[in-house]
Amino acid sequence: MDGMARETRTRGIVYAAMGDRYLQDVAVSIASARQNTDLPVCVYTNKPDAVDADVVIESPPIRARVRLGSQISALLLTPYDYTLMLDADTYVCRDVTPLFDILDTYDVATMRALQPQDHWFPTYSSGFILARKNEAVTAMLEHWRELYLSSDVWSNQRSLRRALFHAVSNGLQLFELASEVEFKLPNIQIVLDAPWVLHTGTEGRDRFELGPELCKQVSRGKEFCLYIPGDGRYRYKKGEWVRA
Repeated sequence: MDGMARETRTRGIVYAAMGDRYLQDVAVSIASARQNTDLPVCVYTNKPDAVDADVVIESPPIRARVRLGSQISALLLTPYDYTLMLDADTYVCRDVTPLFDILDTYDVATMRALQPQDHWFPTYSSGFILARKNEAVTAMLEHWRELYLSSDVWSNQRSLRRALFHAVSNGLQLFELASEVEFKLPNIQIVLDAPWVLHTGTEGRDRFELGPELCKQVSRGKEFCLYIPGDGRYRYKKGEWVRA
């Protein structure tokens, strides 16, 4: 891609926030993003008047199951050429702008879900997705939505896995990010530097107050450590794990 074409690519962060609980979450996630990056933010929501974002897309009246797949709609309707879709329950720890360069070469970038893998093709995170706007990605997203709505199991990640497998088989370029890019609480992970994003899950609604402190705790030091949420960092020394 030449320099001029690259410069004209619009980039931004997209969220889906349906209902008061997720609107509260996304407000804090947006604030953390604005502290660390100049990227514009778009929110797809059923309550547009309750959102402070650069672009707000109002969702149509939808039933519960479709609401759960609203992040797929958010990606399909993104106003940006290059999009980072984040779950509402995330906290941005550093400038994510450099990650968008991956989309100069690849169509989609995400990381493996931190859960048991029950298939030879990995299950990927549905809460942190970099995507380029093109026909291949649109086809994958539409297939993902179709699988999600027709599945007996309401699982974004399982339906995403099937959609990605089909898309990759037909030429979509998928880049697998290091798992350290997104630190998923309450999992235990190996860390060196600060994660790009903390993904805290639905438990522990006090997480956003702890966001800056958790970023500092996870990134403290210049050697690989084991980070245990609620306990701290450990490094392996002389055959045992000791506090770092």
